[in-house]
Amino acid sequence: MDEMCQIREHSGGEVPIPQHLRWSEFKDRNAISKLEYVRDVVWNEMNDSYNNIFGQTFPIQSAEIFNDIVNDLSELNFTVADADVKGEAFEYFLKNAYQGIGIKDLGEYFTPRNIVRTMVSMANPKIGETIYDPFCGTGGFLIEAFRYVALRTQLTPQVSEILQKSTIYGSEIAATARVARMNMVLYGDGHSNVYQQDSFANPIDKKYDVVLTNPPYSQETRHGNLYPIPTRNGDVIAIQHCLKSLKVGGRAAILMKEDFLTKGSTVGRARDCLLNSVNDISVVSLPRGLFTPYTPTKTSILYFEKGGERNSVFFFVVKNVGHTFGAKQRPTEHNDLPNVLSTVNDLNNAQQLQGDYHIDNKNTILENEGSLWIYDYIESLPPQRNIEGNLEKLEEHIEPSGTRLNPSDWPDKEFNILGISNAHGVFMNTVKLGGEFKDNYTGIEVQTGDFVYNPHRVDVGSIGIVPENLSGGIVSGVYVVFRLKPTSHIPPHYLLYLLKSEDYLNIIRAYDTRHDAVRGKLNWEQLKRIKLYVPSREKFNLFASLQTKVQYLREESNKLECELITSYFE
Repeated sequence: MDEMCQIREHSGGEVPIPQHLRWSEFKDRNAISKLEYVRDVVWNEMNDSYNNIFGQTFPIQSAEIFNDIVNDLSELNFTVADADVKGEAFEYFLKNAYQGIGIKDLGEYFTPRNIVRTMVSMANPKIGETIYDPFCGTGGFLIEAFRYVALRTQLTPQVSEILQKSTIYGSEIAATARVARMNMVLYGDGHSNVYQQDSFANPIDKKYDVVLTNPPYSQETRHGNLYPIPTRNGDVIAIQHCLKSLKVGGRAAILMKEDFLTKGSTVGRARDCLLNSVNDISVVSLPRGLFTPYTPTKTSILYFEKGGERNSVFFFVVKNVGHTFGAKQRPTEHNDLPNVLSTVNDLNNAQQLQGDYHIDNKNTILENEGSLWIYDYIESLPPQRNIEGNLEKLEEHIEPSGTRLNPSDWPDKEFNILGISNAHGVFMNTVKLGGEFKDNYTGIEVQTGDFVYNPHRVDVGSIGIVPENLSGGIVSGVYVVFRLKPTSHIPPHYLLYLLKSEDYLNIIRAYDTRHDAVRGKLNWEQLKRIKLYVPSREKFNLFASLQTKVQYLREESNKLECELITSYFE
């Protein structure tokens, strides 16, 4: 704030804090005077001015330690740092502080800034409109919305007062509400209407023009009775809270768990309520892994306008976001997010899109139980590679296989427990007596030629064919087991090759998101709808011949490696 004061002074503007509270006023004092002045004067007056951002008690007792902190920070220049650097610093310390004292984060985690910016741009807030985040965390959406409006507005003193005092509104149940207020102050203010409270317990009716938020996921609430669809399910209450808080004609961009798009029961009722209450709606599916390392949860952006009849639904699948996933995000060349912005508010631009997108009308969506999952309306197909042959659904060629059993029914019998991996296919894992299994454990007995895959890891190629020497073994009851129909002329290893290829792994990754937002899961129904090119028998014979050669060369390579090692030690 002292740096901001210096900039305002140079430009002839009004400084945000009086001289006696500025960093430059106390940073050069001696250690004891510095501690006493900040503790007795600065701390108290800043607290009074900014709604008790800080605790009541000054937390540092040692003048020497406080002196070191002030001296180290004085060497930094925050106003020239990229805004994301400060945001990431807050998040780093906040995350580690939570972990250090064993407090769970109440289902919230930090939304990537490129997603925040995309959602703010989708809503396109303007000066004079009210912007609300009912689950604001450290204030990421509110800060970005504040900056978005400020950069697109001529800030006269009157306009600045509107922006700072009657534009930004936020709630947060956790103590991070204080961090959100502090963040807003550092980014130019707008902190006045950010409160620490349980939004679920405080429904709001038609008050705001724009809602931007990433709700806490998989929470329970005792305040569901305050909403039209009463439930303890926090995901359902969150969407109702946001919808209820919007004025008619207001806009919302909300980050929701993927399973909100398809689940039934109270989730389905909440989705129907949304669909019947809004105008054009857009569903932007985001890639799994976007929130790593905080959570593997799969999410989608819901953007809608409240009121009137829903005319269209726009679906788009984002596969690239401009950076890699994980703890260390590195920039990448491809980014689909600009395509979202160019199309959401002008569907005529959709014809220029590349990738998975779809536009549908109200009746089609309602006839399909209100599902908002894009792959209920389009297929994910393998790329055309000049392959001769018909494109056929896999269900025409495969059938379920395997026998379900409970090994504990045979306590003295030995069972071969099989595993599946992307590198080794089906392999022998261990041998256990039936009596060593829990009574509720269900396995699947497999036979030679059965295909087996782990539904949670098939997206990385964890699938294999049961060899003759492992016939009669059992795999986990959650696995999917199938075999080729007697009428199919597809060679087993041709099918295995396709399902492990990158083209088909991409299809699997598209289809495996429907029923589980946290872990991908390709179930039997989704497997059957995959399409593959089925070439002529002559092409199959050529494939089999080449495969035999590949296998022979692998075996010869292994023999040569063994000879090489043996000769070395001799």
